[in-house]
Amino acid sequence: PGATGDVYLYAFDELVAPIADRFKPTWVLVSAGFDAHRNDPITELSLAAGDYGPLTARALSLVPAGRRLVMLEGGYDLEALTLSSATVLRQLAGVDGAPLEKSTSGGPGGGAVRHARDFWDHEELL
Repeated sequence: PGATGDVYLYAFDELVAPIADRFKPTWVLVSAGFDAHRNDPITELSLAAGDYGPLTARALSLVPAGRRLVMLEGGYDLEALTLSSATVLRQLAGVDGAPLEKSTSGGPGGGAVRHARDFWDHEELL
């Protein structure tokens, strides 16, 4: 609960990326659900639309263009869904610019990052 973008980025960099590097995926399929947004009434997570940009960029970097499929899954706050979807679409289109909503990275999730490090520092997970 309360995890911000920095926690997600840390998880991607420290867990997902090393596994993907060994696995050598040929396709990336993204189930783009936005219920991790801080305004979503379903979860207790704290991402902002701006956090989805770097997460999407990292996922896209795993395979070459033409080998990526993104499907809209969910999100229950319509404004958060709009901003988050637009952020992902901008990454897919290669559009640079200021985020539509400021990222939460570096925010209050710092404690959660430390907890994530303790959890992911186990070699058997990799």
